[in-house]
Amino acid sequence: MAGKDMGKANRKHASDGVKSILLICALFLMTVAFVLLLQVQRRYDLQVGSTSGVTITAPEAVIDQSASETQRAAARNRTESVYVLDDAEVNGLLEGAEGCFNTISAIREEAQALRDASIIQTADGELAIDNRSWQVVIPQADLMEMLSVLPFSIEEPATGYALLSATEQDLTTLHDTVMASLTEVLNAGVSEDTVTSVQESCIKSLQKGSLSSYMKAVGALLFRTYIQPTYYEDADLTALAKEAAAEAVDPVMLEKGSVIVEKGDVITQAQYETLVGLGLIKGQGSDAGYDAGLFLYVVILFFLFTLYLIIRQKEIFRSFHDMVLLSSLLAATLMLNGLSSLVDVRITFSVATVTLVAMLLSRRTAEGVNVFLTLLYAITAGGRGNSVLSQEAFICEISALCAGESAVLLLSSSRARRLSAIFAGLLGALTSGLTSLSAGLLLRDGLQDILVRMGIMTAPCLIGAVIVCVVETLLENMFDIATPMRLEQICSESNPLLRRLRRDAPGTFSHSKSVSRIAAAAAKQIGASHELARAGGLYHDVGKLRRPQYFSENQDGENIHDGMDPYDSANVIIAHAEDAKALLEKAGIPSDVIKIALCHHGTYPVGYFYRKALKAYDKAVSAGRRAEPVLEEDFRYPGPLPDTREGAIVMMADCAEAAARQIQPETGQAVRELVDSLVDARLADGQFDRAPLTMPEIAAVKDSIANSLQQIYVTQE
Repeated sequence: MAGKDMGKANRKHASDGVKSILLICALFLMTVAFVLLLQVQRRYDLQVGSTSGVTITAPEAVIDQSASETQRAAARNRTESVYVLDDAEVNGLLEGAEGCFNTISAIREEAQALRDASIIQTADGELAIDNRSWQVVIPQADLMEMLSVLPFSIEEPATGYALLSATEQDLTTLHDTVMASLTEVLNAGVSEDTVTSVQESCIKSLQKGSLSSYMKAVGALLFRTYIQPTYYEDADLTALAKEAAAEAVDPVMLEKGSVIVEKGDVITQAQYETLVGLGLIKGQGSDAGYDAGLFLYVVILFFLFTLYLIIRQKEIFRSFHDMVLLSSLLAATLMLNGLSSLVDVRITFSVATVTLVAMLLSRRTAEGVNVFLTLLYAITAGGRGNSVLSQEAFICEISALCAGESAVLLLSSSRARRLSAIFAGLLGALTSGLTSLSAGLLLRDGLQDILVRMGIMTAPCLIGAVIVCVVETLLENMFDIATPMRLEQICSESNPLLRRLRRDAPGTFSHSKSVSRIAAAAAKQIGASHELARAGGLYHDVGKLRRPQYFSENQDGENIHDGMDPYDSANVIIAHAEDAKALLEKAGIPSDVIKIALCHHGTYPVGYFYRKALKAYDKAVSAGRRAEPVLEEDFRYPGPLPDTREGAIVMMADCAEAAARQIQPETGQAVRELVDSLVDARLADGQFDRAPLTMPEIAAVKDSIANSLQQIYVTQE
């Protein structure tokens, strides 16, 4: 019988596995549609000069390349040229000015020599006193010829004669004044644009001195000759400066939803370039590679997620019921994220989904869902085109991943699960907010950008916590899920069914409470659900309420079975499992608890009445009466076998507690021998063939049960 039951279970698992694959395929198609909906955008058949029949808005916030380039060009134009001082030119001009003064001195010496040579001698051979003017000594034509060797032209002869008449002190003053000014201005740098203004400034300064007007005129000529450009534009440095100014310009952003083209507008070149940059023009570039990349990304995600479920979460994957719940939650998340993307693509409610999965299914499943949704979120959080998998998408991805993981960790360590949903949302919001803040600070983002991102990441966590509180109970009932919170509620002795059990079958109630405590302790020992084991132990015998007086723990001295046929007695006893199912279903008890009540005897025989029937048969044969052979199958429970660890634990705790209650063992050794014999007999009979228990776990359960029974029945060794 156990083998047949095992075969049916294997066929059911295989069938549920196929259904789960089909569910995942359906979810995959929905996800592909969701991603394409967010990533594929409408294109328009437009060109420069054509008229737009619709108003076109930006599908996402992007850089307006045309406007940004205009701003950068303006910055380049505003940047002044970079000049460098030509030291060689400065030295050359100063040397030229010094040489000019040397030439003036040479002219004066030549003129003096001519003067000395033309002095008239007296009769006695003495030189006559020379009172001649320079005009008499040197004719004007000869003077102008002498002055022609200067690097500048002296137009007025009077200036030339004044130059010859000047004292050495006047020439020294002129030299020092001119050379000091030249040294200063030439080393400070003179550009082509400022040559004239610098010359005039130096001439104006010279006019304030005490020199004669003729000397000042010569000084002016020197300034105009030797104040020349010494500050030249460096083409390379100027280009670098202009580019630096262009790079410093903040890009012009085209915000999501902003109008690019109004209906009826004639498309300009700038508008066309913007539309092309956004991928909104038909025929401009192909999206085949982009779409193939998106599809391949989703395929990889689903492959890895399915593999995770098959390898790490076998119980979830083999349960079509659980896979329907999981797929429904993921589908709802996709739809909710799709709607929220109309506001901002960075909004995600994945933390709420992860919280629900952790509360309704398991923590490990929730961890896998968290990674799956976060990686899926990574290709939508950045937007379309070049912003896919961008820096912004990475920040949002890390924030969502940390928020989901923190929620799972909190829920795995808490018993008040419904209240914990609020704390999970708060912790998720805090974690995502701080992660966004740290990323913004590392990247030196502006304060406004950081605050906006923090709001986008934290708000869905808080809203999601409210959603979880609202829908959790609905989902518990809709999918008949035995969450820890729901199990805790039904284990309250104020439950109507337990109150009835305590009133109408007090012995069974006492036995059930003991089994509940023993099973919960054993479940904790091997990491099974102690909440489910506790509830299963408490409700496993409620079927005895139909006929409580037929069970020994509720009898007071007289045993009603003494006068009954063993077959009838066995049928009454065996029926209590099915009776429990009917009562529990009517009371709205979770199906996981009902399964435990239905299978807590598996297919094990009712040994007492089987042996009683054998004795009656032997007695009839001995007396020569005809009797039907006694078959053990007629005294076996119909099953099914327990297929969960908690169901198997309750089976062991039930038979051990019932036997110990009847035998009242006096020593710990007797208790251990009793537990070993009962559990080993059921193990040999195949009662645990479907239960996912290892032999070390069975040994640990036996030890835990023995310890619990010793505390109840053995006062001292």
